[in-house]
Amino acid sequence: MNVDAIIFEWIENNMIDFHQRYNPRHETLEKQPFILIIQTKWMRELTMNIIPNSAWAIDYTFKTNQYGLPLYTTMCLNTRMLGMPIFFMLCSTNVDKRHETVALRLTLKVVFEK
Repeated sequence: MNVDAIIFEWIENNMIDFHQRYNPRHETLEKQPFILIIQTKWMRELTMNIIPNSAWAIDYTFKTNQYGLPLYTTMCLNTRMLGMPIFFMLCSTNVDKRHETVALRLTLKVVFEK
């Protein structure tokens, strides 16, 4: 299954908060990287309930998934002090253009706006 088919399926199941296609030639830096923010309904509800006064931990895998892309995971502690994922983000990586930095900034903006 290719990435586009999976993205379409996840959009249909309301699991995608934001999707931006890879466009390395776009004149605006924010429009260049591939970005996919994954957040299920359960994660959204959890986020709404625990975000006030909470700390987040953001970590990533260095391209160890089947797509060869960085996968960022953001966690918060719930009321039982267990780490719970609140969203995932896949993005392209282009060190010269700072794709991961741009993707993280846009991801946090999208998540906070929701």
